[in-house]
Amino acid sequence: MKKRPGRPLSQASLEKRRIDAMLKNKPSHLPKLTELKKLALERQFQQSEKIRLEILKSYKHGRTTPDAHAYAMASIGDESLIGYEQVILDADDKYARRAKHYRDEGTRTTKNKSATRQEIIRSININLISKIQTSSAYSVYRVAKIIYDQWDLLLPAQKLLEEISLKRRGDGGIRPSITTIGRWIST
Repeated sequence: MKKRPGRPLSQASLEKRRIDAMLKNKPSHLPKLTELKKLALERQFQQSEKIRLEILKSYKHGRTTPDAHAYAMASIGDESLIGYEQVILDADDKYARRAKHYRDEGTRTTKNKSATRQEIIRSININLISKIQTSSAYSVYRVAKIIYDQWDLLLPAQKLLEEISLKRRGDGGIRPSITTIGRWIST
């Protein structure tokens, strides 16, 4: 097999490639498949893949749970696993706790990044935000829309009197939605 650049193929991809090659290059002593048998074989492969994906969807707690564990969880109750069920259930508990920890950590990180950006946006646009309470012409949505429209570039005609040195209303990061900006300036 020719070496390909990039990331090595997974075991499932290698197995699929091996099966495809086996079906294409069938030995001559085996009888040819009829269209009906070929269709039945394709359906069987599709059904197997559907069941495999259903098992992974049901028993994986996240990307960190190995596929082998999901298959082991699906086979609990099989006679060959008598005596090993508790080991599998303990591993499942470990993977569930690990997935929950990673989700919580990701939520906390995202919240902290959002809070930092919120403070930066509020400090840059403090003069514009103060107009919400003093002028009936400025609402939270309108101010958020102004910040959104002038995120990267602020023309001289768009500046308030107090904002002489301001070049943009954004923090230099990716522009959030108007709703997110509105939430940031209203709290």
